[in-house]
Amino acid sequence: MDARDDEWHRTRRRARAMHHPMATERDFHDFARMPGGIWWYVEELKQQGNDIIHHNPREAVGLYTKAMEIDENPEHPFDLLTPREKAMLRSNRCTALMKLQQLGPAFEDAIECIKLDPSFQKGYWRAATVMKQMGKEDEALEALIDGYPKILGDNKEAVDFRFNFVYEITFLTVQLWDKWKKSQFLFRLLDVSTSVWTEVVQRLAKNKEYQGLHLVFLRGGTQSGKTFEIGQGGAAKGCDTSGIDLRPLVRDLSSREYDGWSMQLVVELLKHGSKVVGLSQKEGDTPLHCAVENALRTGWVGLLEYLFIHLYKTSERRNLPDRFGDSLFHLVAKKSGPAAHAKSVVDVLRKYGVDPTRKDRRGCRPVELVPLTNQQMAEKRGLLSDVALAWEQHVKVQQKQQQQQQQQQQFQQQARNMPSQRFPGPHFASGNQTQARYFPTRPQARPQPQPQPQPRAQFFDPSRIFSASPRPSESTPFFDHSKLFGGPQVSPSFFSIARKMVHMGTNKLPQEC
Repeated sequence: MDARDDEWHRTRRRARAMHHPMATERDFHDFARMPGGIWWYVEELKQQGNDIIHHNPREAVGLYTKAMEIDENPEHPFDLLTPREKAMLRSNRCTALMKLQQLGPAFEDAIECIKLDPSFQKGYWRAATVMKQMGKEDEALEALIDGYPKILGDNKEAVDFRFNFVYEITFLTVQLWDKWKKSQFLFRLLDVSTSVWTEVVQRLAKNKEYQGLHLVFLRGGTQSGKTFEIGQGGAAKGCDTSGIDLRPLVRDLSSREYDGWSMQLVVELLKHGSKVVGLSQKEGDTPLHCAVENALRTGWVGLLEYLFIHLYKTSERRNLPDRFGDSLFHLVAKKSGPAAHAKSVVDVLRKYGVDPTRKDRRGCRPVELVPLTNQQMAEKRGLLSDVALAWEQHVKVQQKQQQQQQQQQQFQQQARNMPSQRFPGPHFASGNQTQARYFPTRPQARPQPQPQPQPRAQFFDPSRIFSASPRPSESTPFFDHSKLFGGPQVSPSFFSIARKMVHMGTNKLPQEC
């Protein structure tokens, strides 16, 4: 298409947009957005206002107003700007009016911005900002909660808007929690993803908004469609707190202002990924020493029990001393506080096997360090003395049980080394052809020591073959057939004479036969 044809089409669009009775809104917009068209002039006015809004807000208001007047010119057959473009002009002029402290006109622009484009999140943000400056925190909170679902997309601007909305909602809810009960209901209905809460809680911790952390972790809420009541969780349940350093947080929470929930918040942060090393406030201390100090001050031993159950599981780690050689019981003996708090801590230490008799570097046991200055200290000393006595008795019982176990193991080892006896196998009961029940895997009775078996006399002794007396040398008598039939008896000499005769070749018997 050459330049002549292009000019012809441009002239035709201009004629249809301005004069032809059948011209459409699309024709008008196409004509206005042509190079050098009226839309570009309005866009230039808006850009000039954006450039000077921070250092000259009054002139910026004039530029935005002039752009709106061009858009609202009654001679135009259609609207020059789209609803989103009109809402952006109102939003920018609202910001400039707030800088001039003209809150009334600014509030009107914010409301008009929401009406022009209900899906424009900046309109809700501007309205909340104006109402907050006017002292209407409840209406500001409602505007933010209504506008949060309107934030769409995953680009950087949308993500930043989500962070800002949720952070401001948390901040306003903390202020209105006791003043306006509806704020509790609105906050618990807010369902925010864990990725957004991860950024928000890190921002709250960085800005030392500890009341906000208390709100999102301990005062109930909704997460992934599941509702948590107060004390059972919070809206930020499931987020990642590994980026939060507990050291400054625990130091700031040591104030009396936070004693009611400070250590509960620390436990929640540990559950969500915070490093336990941040609990140590002094060089050489263990997190357990920090937990004992806070438990003696607040009376809440949940943090101490959490550390014993999940992190410090062995007796060696539970009895680690601090830089002065003090154990956890030494800390109880030295720190002052209500007797009830000390008893709660001692009960937990005793439950998880902490040694109350271990000595420090000077060779002192915990009970020896309690000064008898008042009745409260006397009670603490009696408590530690009773615990130490019970521990010594417990150690004796354990030693005795260990000795018994060792003896039993030795006895079992000896029983295994004895010659094994053949286990009776299946057999048939007498008078019954049914096989008896046989359970080779059934546990047998504990083996009893058996006497050593005595060697039995052998049935055949080969040594007696050659030790017997020799047989007689007399020849075997000749077979006497007379005994077989009962005939006359013949003397043995007869048979010997007869044999000699046969041998000599004669048949005559001697006379003496």
